[in-house]
Amino acid sequence: MRCRACNSVDLFQIYDLGDMPPVNAFLPPTKKEEKKFPLKLLWCKGCCLVQLSEIVEPPDLFEEYRFLTSASSVTVEHMTQLADILNSKLKITKETKILEIGSNDATLLHSLSRFTNKLLGVDPAKNLSPVAAAKGVLQISDFFTEKLSKEIKKEHGYFDLIAALNVVAHTPDVLDLFRAVREVLVEDGTFIIECPYVGDTILKGEFDTVYHEHVYHFSLTSLRELLARSDLKIYDVERVNTQGGSLRIYVSHDRCLIEESPRCRALYEEETRLGFREFSTYNALRNDFLLYKSELLSLVREKARDKKIIGLGAPARGVVVLNTCNLLNFLDCVVDDTILKQGKTVPGSYVPVISWEDLDPSEACFILLSWNYKDVMLERLKEKKDHAEVIIPFPSLQVVEI
Repeated sequence: MRCRACNSVDLFQIYDLGDMPPVNAFLPPTKKEEKKFPLKLLWCKGCCLVQLSEIVEPPDLFEEYRFLTSASSVTVEHMTQLADILNSKLKITKETKILEIGSNDATLLHSLSRFTNKLLGVDPAKNLSPVAAAKGVLQISDFFTEKLSKEIKKEHGYFDLIAALNVVAHTPDVLDLFRAVREVLVEDGTFIIECPYVGDTILKGEFDTVYHEHVYHFSLTSLRELLARSDLKIYDVERVNTQGGSLRIYVSHDRCLIEESPRCRALYEEETRLGFREFSTYNALRNDFLLYKSELLSLVREKARDKKIIGLGAPARGVVVLNTCNLLNFLDCVVDDTILKQGKTVPGSYVPVISWEDLDPSEACFILLSWNYKDVMLERLKEKKDHAEVIIPFPSLQVVEI
């Protein structure tokens, strides 16, 4: 294959996680005709972009989506804080027009409605459009492409602020998405990207962020290359704690006179110093990955000898861990707040997803699949259990008692 960004043939494999079902394809217990797809992660020498070897067509992943932003109180709080940050940094007024790509259930746009009502969401999940409408947000049920952006411009004009939170990495034709942004972004407007940071995830051994929805794993270096191909440029960056460690990137038209921030320059230099441009940096992860799989499987097998094993949370990253490390046969159930997942089964298995209200009070050992929300999840467990053992898989494998 060739790199999807720079067309280079110099691609090197980091991980092979085997065949995996789509991680958000939670099915009823009676329906188990699951498709599985190869899941291999590569690094491109040409532009340093980390990417999947094969993709699943987006309609198979996103047109019926079971992740709700509003199902997580932590995510809702993050969106609320982000709305306040954007209002302060970009001086939002009642006349500011805002577009969100991958708007999900319109949690961010609803929060931004405190400052302006000129809002538009675009999301391919047809089941989420009515949810957005109930919040007073118009949402187009489609993929955001250059073709769609031209139709949007005809009807709605240009936008002052465009946001894409944890969606750019999901888009196979990412250059088309960036061209679409350029098409409808006002000349002095800002495009906000949030995405998991390869330096905080992949390079720390967190392979659970590798799944078919994440076609790409970005560094600032690789994103700068991609955006430049679409006549866009990065002018500021922030490190944020979401998704195990993310970047919040501020982008403008390349002809915009705004200067690049010192934070940008410092992070570019840091990535070069830490070897983001060298495959040896990524190649070193492979042996650690194989050792980790063996250790986690042994630990779960040992705990399962005299206790039920229950998963805490049913996020995409948890589905990766359960499938890749062969843990599904040891699980009794998984508990999760997301109503659209409850009553369904974990992809790759017949393991049921239950609500917290249905959690059996008997003794069990838990594996924290939503480890990036550790504090919240453990506090929730304490409300149900006086004592329990909890396996925490990342950022380092450990067992804690509550």
